[in-house]
Amino acid sequence: MLKGMRTAIKYFTIGFLAGLLLAPRKGDETRKLLVERGKEYVQEMLGATEQATEQARQQVREAQQHISQA
Repeated sequence: MLKGMRTAIKYFTIGFLAGLLLAPRKGDETRKLLVERGKEYVQEMLGATEQATEQARQQVREAQQHISQA
């Protein structure tokens, strides 16, 4: 799953940058858009990281319970 996410992130980033570079906008408009979308992208990545961390913690808790019951 992690490998698939890395691949998705890589191709998303490549597509995103290509779209921005080829877009018919003025430089200042493109930079503003880049900053706005960059902030959104970072927030999405932080959310995904938090979700993955919580899932890992839950799996650890379940494993600890399973071990203590054995």
